[in-house]
Amino acid sequence: MKREARRVSRFVSQQVWAIRESTLDVMVEILRMRAAGIELTKEEIQARIGAGPQRSTTRHGAVGVMNLHGVISPRINTMTAISGGTSLDVWLQQFRQLRDDPEVASIAIDADTPGGNVQGLIEAGEEIYKAREVKPVVGIVRHLAASAGLWLISACSEIVCTPSGEIGSLGCYMIHEDWSKANEMLGVKPTYIAYGKYKTEGNFDNPMDEEALEYALTQVAKIGQKFEKTVAKYRGLSVSKVRNDFGQGRLLMADDALAAGMVDRIATFEDTIARLSGSRRRSTSATIVAPDVMAETVPVSESDVAETMATVAESTVERTEQQPPAIAAETAEPVPAVEQAVDQAAIDRDFLELARAR
Repeated sequence: MKREARRVSRFVSQQVWAIRESTLDVMVEILRMRAAGIELTKEEIQARIGAGPQRSTTRHGAVGVMNLHGVISPRINTMTAISGGTSLDVWLQQFRQLRDDPEVASIAIDADTPGGNVQGLIEAGEEIYKAREVKPVVGIVRHLAASAGLWLISACSEIVCTPSGEIGSLGCYMIHEDWSKANEMLGVKPTYIAYGKYKTEGNFDNPMDEEALEYALTQVAKIGQKFEKTVAKYRGLSVSKVRNDFGQGRLLMADDALAAGMVDRIATFEDTIARLSGSRRRSTSATIVAPDVMAETVPVSESDVAETMATVAESTVERTEQQPPAIAAETAEPVPAVEQAVDQAAIDRDFLELARAR
């Protein structure tokens, strides 16, 4: 039992996580139950995690819809399997297919994720960001885009949050478990024989010394800084605004997220898909668009709007806690506005309003 529990601890501690702490706690609990020989059913696991099985992409007219659900991992593994989560490798393959499909005018990402592993996030975020040059990519927060989910959703051309949605949890962390007392009680005294000064640094059988802790803090701070800079770049904001106004690790409800500039509008999933597809569906709720008061956003010229409209027309046929070191304020390079619409005349007005607001 102890050996299996250590394996779970090792797996968790060897990762840097951009995930809600409560979700990771539940996942670790499930893994340890398995190690103890307690098997939960698929339905019981999904009920604890709050996620369902990963579904394939769907089409709504010329809008390609793909899910970003459950725990995010670079590839299919135990964590992904027990959480009904997203394998970034598989997800990116599906995303590229929609991006390259001439019959898909825009892509909508349906997000309901607590976050996950940071591995692969940089590459995936850049793919989404660059795809904005090909066609609009709209992120729909239904119902949660936390941590790693925020990282990816921020790369979209536009972010829509459902009225009851939440977005944020910007940050990352590592976990170290000290098994030395447990070893002492069991009469076990591990001896590490290694080559390389830091090869066994941070092992479970000894308390973490100051040098190892400082290194871990530095690594977490580097990823945290990258997180802030990346979101600032994707949203066309300063790093200081992202650091101060995007929750500092907390989740923001839809109204607060809109006021902070984390999202561009509040609307239901159904109304957003109808807008993107040019459908005449009667709206069942009010759509709230971010006001033109975001001083740190990048202005859009009339020529940029005209060029964007032409491009779109041609293409259409998100124990003890140690805090990372303080980070100096930096400003992200401004990013050009990206097309936010499809070519249907019925929604050109929405596009122009959004472009001017951004």
